[in-house]
Amino acid sequence: MLFIRGLLAYRKTMNWLPPSWIPLCNVVLSFVIMLVLVRFRFPLGGAILAGSLALGLLFGMSLPDWGMAVLSAPFEEKPLFLTAIIGLIMALSHLLEKSGQTGRIMHSVSGLIRNPRLRMAFFASLIGLLPMPGGAIFSAPLVRGAAQDLDVSPDRLALINYWFRHVWELAWPLYPGVILAAALAGLPISSLLSLTFPGLLLSLLLGCWFFLRPGVLPLERRADAPEATPPGPVSWSAIAREGLPLLVAIFGAVGLEVVIGVLQLPIPFELGMCAALALAIAVGVVQNTGGGRLLFQALTGRPFLSMLFVIVGIFGYQEVLRAAGAVERIAELTGGGAALAFTAGLLPLLVGTVTGITLAYVGSTFPLILGMAANTGTDPLACVVLGMFAGYAGIMASPLHICLVLTCQYFGTDITRVWRRLLLPSVLLLVAGYVYFFLLL
Repeated sequence: MLFIRGLLAYRKTMNWLPPSWIPLCNVVLSFVIMLVLVRFRFPLGGAILAGSLALGLLFGMSLPDWGMAVLSAPFEEKPLFLTAIIGLIMALSHLLEKSGQTGRIMHSVSGLIRNPRLRMAFFASLIGLLPMPGGAIFSAPLVRGAAQDLDVSPDRLALINYWFRHVWELAWPLYPGVILAAALAGLPISSLLSLTFPGLLLSLLLGCWFFLRPGVLPLERRADAPEATPPGPVSWSAIAREGLPLLVAIFGAVGLEVVIGVLQLPIPFELGMCAALALAIAVGVVQNTGGGRLLFQALTGRPFLSMLFVIVGIFGYQEVLRAAGAVERIAELTGGGAALAFTAGLLPLLVGTVTGITLAYVGSTFPLILGMAANTGTDPLACVVLGMFAGYAGIMASPLHICLVLTCQYFGTDITRVWRRLLLPSVLLLVAGYVYFFLLL
């Protein structure tokens, strides 16, 4: 009750601000509440629900309306698919790790990629080719396996896994956000990717500079690590055999998504992803003794149940955002007489940061940006590219990004420490987007 009274008192003190600025301040305050609670070891799912409660009350929602929004959100189609996908990912990751197959994958590629820095980045970016929500939990065991004999802090492992998992965000044609952006702009995907492809190169450069270079990632062997053995010759058959579950998951999901799109089947692409992950789990169970028991442990263990609670919190927060009309009211702040360049960058940045989802910033802001571009006679392509870069910067800096949440939970690290180290490279992505925008104009 004290929490609710404090929020209501805060609302009364906001009258001195211009009305158009109040929605943005409300969203920022809800973020601050979540981060403070997490910093003091409050359960993450509970912290997100507290942030959504603060957001709802600040936007004038009643407690029953807030409760209905939070409780109804997990049972919509997208959250249900997300829960299924993350559950399958966690089951596959648990199966590969506990059966020792993750270690065998590491050993099989040790002769192919000898540099441990490159191995960590490689596995995170490889899983990034699979456009699945929460895919960072898939690559996390592989990243940890690549550093198993090295003295690398959990914070560093989390940063490497999270950042390199998302380097394809602007340059891979199967990401739903890219597909939607091209459709809204009336462009072939190849035309959009020809302009956003530099974002991939920039992401790789920023990741290498901030998270991989020797000055920030000294790779000293652990004192208790066994003596290193030189990697043997590359065995492609061993790589194919041990990596078969990963190959089935990645190429199966990508292939089924392409089939669903080309044939225009009336089924969601997430269903193909679920089928590919289920098949990959079946392969892992067959390949490993006791695979069925490990699968049961994954689906009934505390980490899985805890993650379900986090997912409920995240989608509850997003539903409160929608019900309160927060995005639309923030858009009013920039959509009036503000310059188009300001709007095309700020709106995707804000929505990406608030939601942590590419489809959210593309779907909610690009129609407005493209309409303003048409009214002002500005090149819509330049605006779309700026929006993509800015939204990407926002989701990478979002404390609600499901991959950041999953990564930090997996490595057992404080999300606020990891989040702070993401801010500068995310700002540089935004700055690069503006430079690129003016060059395109």
